[in-house]
Amino acid sequence: MKVEQNKQGLVPKLRFPEFQSEPDWGEKKLGDISIPIEERAGGIKYTLMSVTTGVGLVSQMDKFGREIAGNAYKNYYVILKGDFAYNKSATKQYPEGYISQLIDYDSAALPNSIFTCFRITALNAYSQFFNQLFQANFHGKWLKKFITIGARAHGSLNVDSDDLFCMPINLPQYDEQQKIADCLSSLDELITAHNKKLDNLKLHKNGLMQQLFPSVGETVPRLRFPEFWDMEDWQEKKAGSLFMNRIEAGEAGLPIYSMTMSEGMIERSLLDREFDDIAKPEGNKKAHKNDIVYTNTCISKIT
Repeated sequence: MKVEQNKQGLVPKLRFPEFQSEPDWGEKKLGDISIPIEERAGGIKYTLMSVTTGVGLVSQMDKFGREIAGNAYKNYYVILKGDFAYNKSATKQYPEGYISQLIDYDSAALPNSIFTCFRITALNAYSQFFNQLFQANFHGKWLKKFITIGARAHGSLNVDSDDLFCMPINLPQYDEQQKIADCLSSLDELITAHNKKLDNLKLHKNGLMQQLFPSVGETVPRLRFPEFWDMEDWQEKKAGSLFMNRIEAGEAGLPIYSMTMSEGMIERSLLDREFDDIAKPEGNKKAHKNDIVYTNTCISKIT
């Protein structure tokens, strides 16, 4: 959503016909139209949230298979539906951090160590407009001149909240904000519908996998392609005869990966949580392309 200064003032390159004669967009600082949220969870139980870049706020149970707050929970920030949370972790897609809106929950709790939370309070502000604005990384263009990388291994950014709330935002009238947000949200809904189709295909694949591989104690699968009906039963082999245990040590400069339930292997620097294990590649095992990685950590997922 690009807004440019011309002879008439601040207007976007593309504007809906019904707003062509409306006033130019004004400018407000984020701090003028919002308030910071500093309420803490204390002893009250809330859904614990994390963030998936490009997706938004998701429960820790869905992302990690467990809640990871521990003793730090009492200091977690509490946000309500419609509030925003700025995750101060750098990713390739959002190197200045990612701002998400709480949409699917009435309330939630977030780690205070890596989130700055705020609520849009201006009467002439349509909150979904800002959600679309932040998805387009509008904040990143402003914050990149203030940011330095912190020393912590997970890539947390040193961001002064004052710099965030001083961010200038170009705003049209409320009706135009709503029109823009609704238009972009309709595309989000279309994307969601296609993603559901993809999820259904994944379920179909999982069902096929259960039948295309033999069950425990059996030597042939329940479902077999016609050209293999007359073939021999599957042979049983010990894993040790098929695989070798790689014990190479990591090398300086290699990225460190972690295992997640929803995304598989992912660079640890992209995860928004603390780590207690070794932070140097030399202290970890080296993996090569197409290697299989097994974690002996017990995880579970509520379905």
